[in-house]
Amino acid sequence: MRKHLVNLIEEDILDILEEKFKLNTKLFSVNGHYVIAHKINFPLTFFSLTFGVGAALEPYNLAGISHFIEHMVFKGTDRFEMGEVAKLINSLGGYLNAYTSYDHTSFYSVAPSGHLIEIADAIYDMVLKALFDPKELENEREVVLEEIRQSEDDPLSKAFKSAMERSYIGHPLGKPILGYFETVSKFSRDEVVNFWREHYNLRNSFAVVVSPHDPEEISEIISQLIERYSAPTDSFSLEDYRRELDRLTSELPQKATREISEIESNLNRAYIVGIRTGVSLRDLRAYSVQSLAVNLLSAGRSAPLKIKLKEELKLADNISLSEFSLGDKAIIYLWGTCDKGREEELISELDNLLESQEVDEYQLTKTKNLLIFNEISSLESTEEIGSILVESFILGDLNWILKYLKEILERSERDIPKPIGKMLKPMTIVINH
Repeated sequence: MRKHLVNLIEEDILDILEEKFKLNTKLFSVNGHYVIAHKINFPLTFFSLTFGVGAALEPYNLAGISHFIEHMVFKGTDRFEMGEVAKLINSLGGYLNAYTSYDHTSFYSVAPSGHLIEIADAIYDMVLKALFDPKELENEREVVLEEIRQSEDDPLSKAFKSAMERSYIGHPLGKPILGYFETVSKFSRDEVVNFWREHYNLRNSFAVVVSPHDPEEISEIISQLIERYSAPTDSFSLEDYRRELDRLTSELPQKATREISEIESNLNRAYIVGIRTGVSLRDLRAYSVQSLAVNLLSAGRSAPLKIKLKEELKLADNISLSEFSLGDKAIIYLWGTCDKGREEELISELDNLLESQEVDEYQLTKTKNLLIFNEISSLESTEEIGSILVESFILGDLNWILKYLKEILERSERDIPKPIGKMLKPMTIVINH
């Protein structure tokens, strides 16, 4: 009876959240530049400017150029000298950050709500009016090359890079976000600037604003700002980006068998990474089943992977399953560490667990509650709401997160594969030891 009441309460919460989310979230266009505005009731503002470009959308000879441009735009414009945008936002009580992923690049800030116009103006200018000073370009090239060196010295990062390359042979997703030493070493300034002009423009970007401002007020603020940042009509656009992303995801290989390879690095420990292509996030029923399977096995201290392989058999120091995405495709990611010499035993016991683990009602209810609690909690954070809206816009559905949670509630034991690991075992695994 108590469990039934908990589920009823969860459904009520999701209905309320969905109504509130739809009411407070608006999508509009300012001169062809998309803006998503979400109204909140606390005095913080999240602003992000996201571009339809990332590592998987780069040509091979320019692998790493998106990440390199992310670094370079911090180096100054005609209005702001190097580092001044960060200093300005810090002086307003906020912070500035950026990241490059496989399918998008984002620049964002969180600050007190009264400073939206200053923050948005500074970020638009920083990215869209970057100067790419030749001397700073060479200085930053060395910084990025050192990042690549460090990633090669990190055992888990090296195993992940190898697993991605082996999983996606001949596919752009197999390239590392940082690029390769040989490609980053050879970027000319003209190549960097031309790629930036083509991809980092208003037509290939969208803004997300999470703040106490009404959407109409946000529309006016953004309209005032972007006239000076207009893009050529023949530049790469979000429509081009979506077509390219759909093409890339449609070509992702789905391996039907387990593949294991090794990297001999003469390490004291073994580092294990597994990769496989999952289902589409747009297929909410299938994705909710996959998400539950991943979390049933791995989420929380009492998850079977941790209890069996870490606590009982003491084979792994750490072991976990998670997901990341390319467009609408979920990529399943396994990682673990163990004593050198026990990696084969660990993988064997992992297979045994995947082939035997079944789900009961208690496990399923616990996992559903954990997933729902975590996602609802994230909707209380200005930055997390912003991040959710960025991902949701890329998926083409601003209400995706709430539809996903409702699908989670709908799933029952009969929906989960028997054994639970059946959908996860065909995986490319790399052992770095």
